Amino acid sequence: MSAKITFPAAILIILMIGCKNKPELPDSVNNTGQLSGEINISGAWALEPLMKAWATEFTKQYPDLKIAVMANGTGAGIKDLMDGKTGIAMASRELLPDEEALELWSVPVTKEGVLPIMNASAQGVDKLMQTGLTREKLKAVFTQDKTLTWGDLTGTEDKRVITPVTRSDESGAEVIWARYLGCSLSEFKGVEITGDTGMIKKIRTEQTSIGFCNAHYAYDSELKSQSSGIRVLPVDLNKNGKIDAKENVYNNIESLHRAAYLGIYPSALCRNLLLVTKNKPEDRNIAEFIRWILTDGQELAVKLGYCEIRKCDAKESLEKLSQ
Repeated sequence: MSAKITFPAAILIILMIGCKNKPELPDSVNNTGQLSGEINISGAWALEPLMKAWATEFTKQYPDLKIAVMANGTGAGIKDLMDGKTGIAMASRELLPDEEALELWSVPVTKEGVLPIMNASAQGVDKLMQTGLTREKLKAVFTQDKTLTWGDLTGTEDKRVITPVTRSDESGAEVIWARYLGCSLSEFKGVEITGDTGMIKKIRTEQTSIGFCNAHYAYDSELKSQSSGIRVLPVDLNKNGKIDAKENVYNNIESLHRAAYLGIYPSALCRNLLLVTKNKPEDRNIAEFIRWILTDGQELAVKLGYCEIRKCDAKESLEKLSQ
């Protein structure tokens, strides 16, 4: 099995405390002028929807600039970068040691979380909404030391076997999920699916399935409620066998944001999403696009259910870009 490993906007509010002023732009990246040519970007599924929205908005200002965005997983995006196929890789995890050895240049541009999900019509779904699952039980589901049934999860006689769904691509989300469960990627069992969209489709069509996805894929960006056909599987954080009021945070993006702000949802399931280049960007198109993302583009990130990065982190990244 190959290595793979929004949060929605408020997951990041925790980290925003103490950084309130909008970052000043370094002089060397202030004057954008006219841009033309093209930028090719590939990598993390977690970042792809936002990156496409960023690209659309940015090229409204610069119609002679073309930006192509493709999701194929963090690892594949970094490989594309090293092979010269793209100018920017999207990463949904920190760089691995072998990637750090390449001395790549990277900046955080937003934050995202990972959520366990199940089919909304599955037998026993109402029961699981009340009891949730502990981290230990979730680990058992995905590592499958023994065959688990829905009866094992719901305390019923349901003999249907659980179908765990994992990722087949080099996914940052899977790395984060494995770390939270306390296991390695090689221990994961079950059906392997490419991308978050593939994961959502599988969960919607297979009632016995349990999977995980990047948080914003679990919600309808317009309605702000959980996406049709799936349910976020609540985590029994205090292991008391029920989902208490303060653990019931998944119905909509706002309540999830509040839980993130209060530190109720596990911080281990939240991480920075990065843009990675071979060296500090010398291509003016890339440099100006990243500068815009770190400033004006943050408002769009929040609108689409991602988390705005801290202002002080944005300032540090802008300074790093101008050095």
